[in-house]
Amino acid sequence: MHPPNSSNGPSFLEDLYKLRDRLNRLLDACDLWLTDPDTPGRYDIGLRAEEVTVLYTDSDGRRKRAPLSVLLQRVTDAGLSASASPRLADPRSLILRTAAEIRQTAATCSNLMRDMLDLQGLMQLRSDLLGVLEDVDEATRERVAAAFTRVLASCEDAG
Repeated sequence: MHPPNSSNGPSFLEDLYKLRDRLNRLLDACDLWLTDPDTPGRYDIGLRAEEVTVLYTDSDGRRKRAPLSVLLQRVTDAGLSASASPRLADPRSLILRTAAEIRQTAATCSNLMRDMLDLQGLMQLRSDLLGVLEDVDEATRERVAAAFTRVLASCEDAG
């Protein structure tokens, strides 16, 4: 489904479609990052070796620091003792915040779309009713139109 064309610049719906596309790309990136290489249908939120800096003691008793990914490539000495700490911000918190934002955005969009459809329905009902009332006197038509205008205005004010 694509947004309608607009000659007056981007419309609200075009902005919603753009937001949806960005959220989908973000979700695709999260999916790629989290997919467990051993079990592709599952996510793994554990730390990555590149993200962990390890403090260790070498065979001469000197304390050193190195990325875990580098040490894993060099490990041959079974006597290493090590502690680890994340070097980068934990992406899991970003994923959780993003999921919460997506939920909130989706709920807001859903409510807005429902309100827009309700307003469009009222406007169509007003138009249809005025068409039916063409055979009625002018004063009655004007009272019905005024009543619908008040209802539509209150709907816009409430939104």
